[in-house]
Amino acid sequence: MEEAKVRRRTGKVKQQEEANHDKQPSEAAGKKRTGKVKKEPKEAPPPAKATVKKGKKKKANKKGNMLQGINFARTLRSIFLISIGLLIVYLYYLQTEGVLISGIQHIWSNYKQVLLSFLGFVTYSGLLYYMGYRKGRKK
Repeated sequence: MEEAKVRRRTGKVKQQEEANHDKQPSEAAGKKRTGKVKKEPKEAPPPAKATVKKGKKKKANKKGNMLQGINFARTLRSIFLISIGLLIVYLYYLQTEGVLISGIQHIWSNYKQVLLSFLGFVTYSGLLYYMGYRKGRKK
């Protein structure tokens, strides 16, 4: 056990002969261990070679489709919400003027046929959509 040497930093045990072989003679004789580790200066990376452009690359004049970047679902939703907002503002205006009830009666009497057919179409389409949704959800 006399020949065993304990290294403090790593906690590894080395034999005395191995420790002597690891050191170089000039390092063992000339330097004391102070606990500080000297870092060698880092070498600067070699300068990057500048690439010389022989000519400017021409961009291809591609005319993209104007409708390519448009999301139609968002556009339709935006149009729907704007129209609902305008309807609410118009009804509020009629309310403040005191002609809301008479205005609604006027619209109903003149456009009864159109309003009923539109309401029937929306109801029928909604019912079909809901039935398809329920059928698809079961699978």
